[in-house]
Amino acid sequence: MGFVCVCLVVLMHVHCPWEGGGINRLAVPFFFAMSGYFLAQHVDECDWYGREMKKRVRTLLVPLFAWCVIWALITIPLAITLNIRAGRAIASNLLTGWGALRYLALDITNTPALGTLWYVRCLFLFVAISPLIVWMIRKIGVLALFVFGSLYCAHFGKGLMDRFLSFGFSVEGIFYFSTGLLLGIKHVPLRISPIVGFSLLGGGLLVYWFGWVAASIPLLIAGLWGLMPTRRFSKIFVANTFPIYLLHMFVLLAFGSGRIVSPSLAILVGVVAVALSIMATEMIRKMVPRMATVVFGGR
Repeated sequence: MGFVCVCLVVLMHVHCPWEGGGINRLAVPFFFAMSGYFLAQHVDECDWYGREMKKRVRTLLVPLFAWCVIWALITIPLAITLNIRAGRAIASNLLTGWGALRYLALDITNTPALGTLWYVRCLFLFVAISPLIVWMIRKIGVLALFVFGSLYCAHFGKGLMDRFLSFGFSVEGIFYFSTGLLLGIKHVPLRISPIVGFSLLGGGLLVYWFGWVAASIPLLIAGLWGLMPTRRFSKIFVANTFPIYLLHMFVLLAFGSGRIVSPSLAILVGVVAVALSIMATEMIRKMVPRMATVVFGGR
């Protein structure tokens, strides 16, 4: 499911006419939900919070800053070169002032310069406040989801607060992260039959078609989950989900995906981006294994 969802993320970032629409919208919420579910398996252990935070520093925070630096080292010289060739001011295509903090993902009112890293930053912050969420779930149970769900459905305009609650401390993300925690703490079985999965997926697409996007995402996640094959995918796919998420934007930068307007070409570029990301990951692991351990968070 993780590999399928990361492929959906890649297709969403190709920027074709159906960018961000339909079934693609389930991908990142799924990752948040599963992260919460896996964390819930440890919340009854002694000193679970300290151990999990140390682990997330290695698996999330270090890769976050590492890829911020790598992206900056590639894109800043590229932007300066293009500015000089076009006769523009050297800094005209660069983030300056407060915006320069985005190069290191330190401006939590906006996406990092490498936009996809907003998810990694949010997930680390969610784990950091997870004792509060766990406490709420144990005190009021499913009502905790209504608290986060009401924030998710609230309208905050288009200013600073909206950007913060979308990418700095995503209210959508914390709703699904909390959902995963609830499912794990309450030991809710996750098995869904293919027939039920097909029905839920169809229902989710129908609800999305009527414009109820927020309501469609849980149905789409559950539906696709029920349709997943029980046979495991090859390790080269499932072991590279996080690296694909980190690397695909570099491939799309080279392809100039923002100029693609043909859906069929966009799908082709997305498939190539996934393949090249896997190839690059395997090369990094073989040529510089220690570096790979750091930048991929031990995955």
